[in-house]
Amino acid sequence: MAQGFCIDRTTGAAAINIALAPALQWTLHQIRLHMDLVGGAVEDLTVTVDGGYVAAVYDTLLLTQAMAAVTDLVWTPDAPIHLGRDDVLDIAYNNGNTRTYGVEIVFSMEE
Repeated sequence: MAQGFCIDRTTGAAAINIALAPALQWTLHQIRLHMDLVGGAVEDLTVTVDGGYVAAVYDTLLLTQAMAAVTDLVWTPDAPIHLGRDDVLDIAYNNGNTRTYGVEIVFSMEE
C-alpha cells in the first residue's frame, strides 16, 4: 500500500545524470522537466530502469525523448510502474547547450 507521494527534485545547467534509488519497493508515477530555453541540440533524454541485478538483461528503456524543440516535458506512464528495492531509475540527457533545467520525479514508497 502506498504511503503518499514523494518528489525528488534536481536542478542544474550541465548534463542530466540522475540515479534515483530509494532502496525500498516503490512506484513511479510521473517525471516532469522544465528547461529555460528549448534544448536546441539534437540529443535525446532517456529514462531507464536499471534492474539492480548483475546482468544488464533486466535493464529497461522506458522513454526516449528528442529534446531539440522541448522546454517542458511531463511524462506520466499509462500505468504506475512498480519497482523493486534494487531497481534504479536513471535519467540522462547530455545537455550540450547547457540549458538550465529542473527535473521532478514523482513516486511513492510501498510498505
